[in-house]
Amino acid sequence: MITELDLSSEKAKKQYYGIDLMKFICAIFVVEIHVPPLKDISPFFNYILGDYLGRLAVPFFFIASGYFLFRKTNYDYFDQRISFLYVRKILRIYLIWTFLYLIPMIYYLIWRKRKQGILYGIINIVKTVLIRGYRHLWYLHAVIIAVLIITILLKKKYKIQSILIIGMVLYLIGLLAQSWFGIIRPLEKNPFLWKSLKLIKKIIGTTRNGIFEGMLFLGIGMLFAYRNIIIKFSYAVIGFFISMILMLAEAIFVNYFHFCRLTDMYLFLVPSAFFYFILCYM
Repeated sequence: MITELDLSSEKAKKQYYGIDLMKFICAIFVVEIHVPPLKDISPFFNYILGDYLGRLAVPFFFIASGYFLFRKTNYDYFDQRISFLYVRKILRIYLIWTFLYLIPMIYYLIWRKRKQGILYGIINIVKTVLIRGYRHLWYLHAVIIAVLIITILLKKKYKIQSILIIGMVLYLIGLLAQSWFGIIRPLEKNPFLWKSLKLIKKIIGTTRNGIFEGMLFLGIGMLFAYRNIIIKFSYAVIGFFISMILMLAEAIFVNYFHFCRLTDMYLFLVPSAFFYFILCYM
């Protein structure tokens, strides 16, 4: 059941403690994804940790960011200045770390590809900074983009449900370049269309960004901020485990049939992350 937001300060504190604890656990998941501890011991269990359980981390961070941001304002009297102050703060962090990573960027994007010309490398750096975000800095870039999109939609008085539907449609499109890539592989038979898709891919790099992933999960955080979602604890646990089982089946399916191109996004990651946040939020 969903009602208007009405939380006591005591209940809010408990929610904050639960969310902070899960942030810590998700941070461990992120480290484990990039430094796989079981890679040489058991590829299967390493896959379960990194490409299955670990995939909860980034959606959780998006949801938590959206929740804490939009709690500061009101849906009916939305104040866009709060969003812009938040974006300015994240943008400052993003630019500082981008500057600190400038030398590795020059090495990887210009020096190692010097045969393609310095101009190509410079364009590649500009494209990386403006459109993708360098390596792990992509998350900060994605948060900025997602917050700006949702802020514009809220300012235009879009309903919460409409924003989530838009986010879900974009997420489904993003899946086609990720775990469900096999669906669009037959389009290779159409040279013009396939070249167009490859051009888009060359520009954006990946759909793991603020438009195709960040908007939906940040929007779910907005939902938690503006509506008091009441679900029995037992139902939330059941919903989480069913979602995780379905996500595991999905992961096995897309890998077995060679659908999968990247493993950042799954269809059943959406309900899994939703119930995961509820269990921390209750």
